Amino acid sequence: MLDWDVKRNAGTCLRCGVPLAQQEYFRSGLYHQQAGLDRRDFCEACWSEAAGLPFSHWRAQPPASQPKPKVRLPWEPTEAREVLSRLLRGSEGDLDPPVAYLFALLVVRKRLARLDQVEHGPRGESLLVRFRGDETPFEVPVAVPSDPDGEARASRRLQELVERFEPQAADASNVPTINLTSH
Repeated sequence: MLDWDVKRNAGTCLRCGVPLAQQEYFRSGLYHQQAGLDRRDFCEACWSEAAGLPFSHWRAQPPASQPKPKVRLPWEPTEAREVLSRLLRGSEGDLDPPVAYLFALLVVRKRLARLDQVEHGPRGESLLVRFRGDETPFEVPVAVPSDPDGEARASRRLQELVERFEPQAADASNVPTINLTSH
C-alpha cells in the first residue's frame, strides 16, 4: 500500500500570500516532486494562474475557526498541592483516584507542577508529580476508569472542582475546603 505524506493546508495562497481563512473557498493541488507529492494551496483568483498540472486537486472551504475552551485554574501551586493532597488521602470523603489522576495531569499541563517520572511498581503505574519548592513528589496512581460512564463521571467531577473552587483570602492558615461529592 502506498502512503503519501500530504501536508495540511498552508493557510495562505502560495502565489499572492492572501490568508485562506479570509477566502470563501480555496484550491489545493498535489504536484509530483522527486521526494513525493507536494501540496500547494491557492486562493480562487490565483488558481487559474497556478504553474503546472497537478496530479490531483480539490476545492475546499476553510473550517470555521472556533476558539478552544481554555481551562483556567483559579489557584496557585500551593492551593493546587492542597487539592491534590485531599484527593489522594481522602479527607472529607473526597478520595477519588480517577479524579486525582485527572487533576494531576491538569496541574502538570498547566505548569503548576511537573511530572518527575512514571513508576511501574507492584501496585501498578503511578505518576510522580512535584510542585515547585517541594522535596517529596506526590505519588498519583494511574486510575483510568474502565467504562465510558466512569470516565464521564470523573470528568464531570473534575470540572465541578475547577468551577466551584474559589481561592480564599491570602492567609496561610486558610486552607481551601473542597467537596468533590456529587450533589
